[in-house]
This record gives sequence, structure tokens and C-alpha cells, in this order.
Amino acid sequence: MKICVVGWYLYEPFYLQLKKVHQNYPVMVVSHQKDKSYYGLPHVEIPNIGLEFGAYDYYLKNLWDDGSDEIGRASCRERV
Repeated sequence: MKICVVGWYLYEPFYLQLKKVHQNYPVMVVSHQKDKSYYGLPHVEIPNIGLEFGAYDYYLKNLWDDGSDEIGRASCRERV
């Protein structure tokens, strides 16, 4: 399982917990915010287009390997 986090406005304790989780479940932060510390987590900055939906869309089209389970993936497929 891999985790995509869209949130440049989240607080330090949240990112520090994600850093612990990252050891077992790879975390990728997709952000519109440049020059922000993500406490050593991998991240990518993208243009501010489409709010959160634009960031998730970017992750699925550019970063997801199309073979890993993602949080929420099953519920999205059931609706399609």
C-alpha cells in the first residue's frame, strides 16, 4: 500500500506521524506550496490547478504505479 497526501496546510505532528508510517507504507506528498518543509517525506510541487482534486489527479496520472493498492482506491472503483 502507498499513501498519497494532499495537504500543504497540515501541521508538524501530522507530518511526523507520516514519517513513521513511511517506513512501512511509502508516502508521497503532493502540494501546491513551494519551499515548505515536509520533514524528509518525498514530495512534489505542482501548479495550483483543481484544488485537491487536481493534486490527486496528478498523483494518479504521474506517480502511481497502477499496481499498488491505494487508500480509498477500492471504493472509487466500486462506483465506476
